[in-house]
Amino acid sequence: MRHPIAFTTTGVLPETSSPAPDNRVLRGHPQQIAWNHDTDATGPFFVGLWQGRCDPHAEAFCMPMQVRLTLTADGDRAQTFQAGDAFVVHGGFSGIWKNLTPVR
Repeated sequence: MRHPIAFTTTGVLPETSSPAPDNRVLRGHPQQIAWNHDTDATGPFFVGLWQGRCDPHAEAFCMPMQVRLTLTADGDRAQTFQAGDAFVVHGGFSGIWKNLTPVR
């Protein structure tokens, strides 16, 4: 039987990464820290906490704990999200992800 998974940073080693060179970084040097808590047997499905930037090539269900950000898909209007909102970013997202505050 599988047990419940608590999303904390205690006892989980953080993984750090930076955007790939082909990502469109408009400003700064974005970094990501991820605490992966679980994955499926095939490997592409991860569950956990992250802070910083989002990988635009990944499918992601996001439910921010602290954030104010704006997502603008190419050719679309800007959408603003904050802590308590929930949204999905599909792999291959093309547009602008702008963090207005620190993201977790």
